[in-house]
Amino acid sequence: MIGAGPSGLVAAKTLLYNTAPGEFKVTVFDAQKHVGGLWPTSKDDTERQVHPLMWANQSRHTVQFSELAWDDAAPQFPQAWMIGEYLERYLNRFLTGNPDFELKLGTKVERAERPQDSSEGWDITT
Repeated sequence: MIGAGPSGLVAAKTLLYNTAPGEFKVTVFDAQKHVGGLWPTSKDDTERQVHPLMWANQSRHTVQFSELAWDDAAPQFPQAWMIGEYLERYLNRFLTGNPDFELKLGTKVERAERPQDSSEGWDITT
């Protein structure tokens, strides 16, 4: 899977939790050093497309996943870095430590090809 933003994390979790154990081995690649996609993961993370101190224009209830609630102390309209931290918490809760999951941050995918002689797996060039 390419991208460790919200969609990549949820897709990885779905493949690992909503299928038979061992059915999928999921590797998530992201060119950035941290998960989150556009969302910065700290107040100092200014390398993302969203400034870390920007306030979300939607409430925390509309920018959460059904299986992971926000902490009660979080503001109704979180700042961008808080959303990034939420995504890190999602990663740690559902994916980190799963033997069928691998996260490769700081790794840009140049090419992904399905081998002609194999019905399983992909050849990934990073």
